[in-house]
Amino acid sequence: MRTTTKLFLVSLLATSATQLVTANDIEPTKEFYSVIYAPKPIVLDGDLSEWAGVPVLADPKFAVPKFSGTNASPNYVLFEQYDGGTWSGPDDQTSAVQIVYDADNVYFGFVVTDDYHENSANSAWNGDSIQLMIADATRTQQVALYNYALGGVEDALGDVIVNHEAGPAVDPDCNCATEALVRRDTVAKKTYYEIKLPAASLGLTAPLGIGTKFGLGMAINDGDSGPGQAGQKGWGGLGAHAIVFGKTPSETAEVTLGTTVSGSDRLFLSAINPGILSFSFRATDKGLSIVNPSTAKLVIDGQTVALTNAPKTLDATDFTYSRATPFPVGNHTYSIEVRDGIGNVVTDAGTFLAQAVLVLTKAQQAISVDKTKPGFIWRVFQNETFAPTDLASAELALSGELKDDAGNIVPNHADPAAVGIASAAGTLDGTLVKFEIPTVINLSQIGADLNGDFSPDDQMPGIPGIEAIDDGIDGEILTFVDLPAGLITMGVNSENGFRTQAGYVNTPADGILLGEFDGVRTPADTTFQFVVQDAGVYPLRTIWQAEVGGASVEWFTVKSDGSKVLINDAANGGFKAYSVGVAPIKPASSAFTITVANPAGVVEISWTEPGVVLQQSTDFANWAAVTGATSPYKPTIGTGTAVFYRLKK
Repeated sequence: MRTTTKLFLVSLLATSATQLVTANDIEPTKEFYSVIYAPKPIVLDGDLSEWAGVPVLADPKFAVPKFSGTNASPNYVLFEQYDGGTWSGPDDQTSAVQIVYDADNVYFGFVVTDDYHENSANSAWNGDSIQLMIADATRTQQVALYNYALGGVEDALGDVIVNHEAGPAVDPDCNCATEALVRRDTVAKKTYYEIKLPAASLGLTAPLGIGTKFGLGMAINDGDSGPGQAGQKGWGGLGAHAIVFGKTPSETAEVTLGTTVSGSDRLFLSAINPGILSFSFRATDKGLSIVNPSTAKLVIDGQTVALTNAPKTLDATDFTYSRATPFPVGNHTYSIEVRDGIGNVVTDAGTFLAQAVLVLTKAQQAISVDKTKPGFIWRVFQNETFAPTDLASAELALSGELKDDAGNIVPNHADPAAVGIASAAGTLDGTLVKFEIPTVINLSQIGADLNGDFSPDDQMPGIPGIEAIDDGIDGEILTFVDLPAGLITMGVNSENGFRTQAGYVNTPADGILLGEFDGVRTPADTTFQFVVQDAGVYPLRTIWQAEVGGASVEWFTVKSDGSKVLINDAANGGFKAYSVGVAPIKPASSAFTITVANPAGVVEISWTEPGVVLQQSTDFANWAAVTGATSPYKPTIGTGTAVFYRLKK
């Protein structure tokens, strides 16, 4: 598979209930898996009715990036996004896996919920598919790599693909070829995989017996994580890091063959996903075990919280707890309980780590805005003879202070007459050329190019420059965006670097950093999240830089369904943006003090900057609030606030 920069799904990442030490990236309690003897003969027909009573493994988490599972605080995710892919929730992709064995074979049954089947490449891995790694019992040696897929796309399904990439089944004389049946239900949006691996294909000898062990890794690939995407765009699965970003048998789970377990089906929990402002999970019916939504209970940090549930879709019911403010920074516990109508109770428990997240408040809102002026201000610099590739140099160019190697100010060659998508010719604004763009930021040095997520591209104003060359460009985009309260996912697709700021954008050093990429790349996304505490119009600034070759920039947000929309594309759900407004000035008075007040360990933390939110730091991990305080820290907006802590005994 390919290797590229990875994006990660969530800012709050689940960990195990007991913080067990793990040998690899698989979440604790899932690294060791016991397989039961098949209660009924398995038939590869895409109908999993004979799998009744077999335990379900649903959405095991894994640490990202690869090899981070042994860190002190691993970041566990349900789904790892790849190559610009996104994950919008359990309907985008979630999986339920069952494994059984008989004397001669090990069988896998997968039910993958996926809103769109995409394998236009008809590939064994580069699209919707399942990849398996088999390792030896010590998980030090790779035994086999087997891949399974259904070719085609949702409305034009293709053939079942069985690919023996490596291992015993590659040899046609071994009589150990694996078999698979893959069936897509386009109405239910589910794909069913039934796979049979003979003992010899696993490097084992029949008859298989109790206590036999082998290593197992599976990458459940999603080929369509967003509109218009194709190919491998992310994955979930047990031990996915055994397969992706290099083959690594030590990243497999240890599977042990066990005894027959009699019993009936149970509803199961999946997509357990703590977020910045929410906690959600899915409960799925299984056989006669039907979810009773009124019994669902979620306890966070010892407190039962209010759940809402969406109407059941087929066999799945989604539950959500929503918050007005982010979870306090630090570790939190959770427990889930759901009952069915016949007396069964299904539970899950664990912890998750809430990380600091940027919060925008009224203090950063625009002082005023002209809502008759939609769009953006585009201020541009271009000089092909001196084209550095870092954002610090871009800021110098935009301030008129960029110098060549001889110490001379580099002149601006941007062309005011190159109107492009702007509403009129440019005007001089200091050393820059200023344009108004009344539409969206989907710009390329060559109009009608097909860069990034949105195409065709608009012609970049001021480019080509007066020397008829389009290398060495630095741009500043200023706008005032009407943002709702809640979690915002914003992104920039750029070639090359960019930086996005909010609030006090009149002075670049004072702007609140939302996200950036400082370097050279072909067109690619960087997304970032922040919370808007108070709905309103916020000043935003993006600077952008391109050296030589291609040059493009797009500015968008990500909607709840995972689709992307350009800012100010109101017709498609984009946030409205305005080109004229007044940004706030950062208060001159800004002071933080941390002082030890007495030997008993009382600490006073105070500040005088309006709008600052105090977040707990790891420096205070050993501190607890004094009697009467409600938490080890107190996020507060205001001036002259004091918070008191006492050292834990």
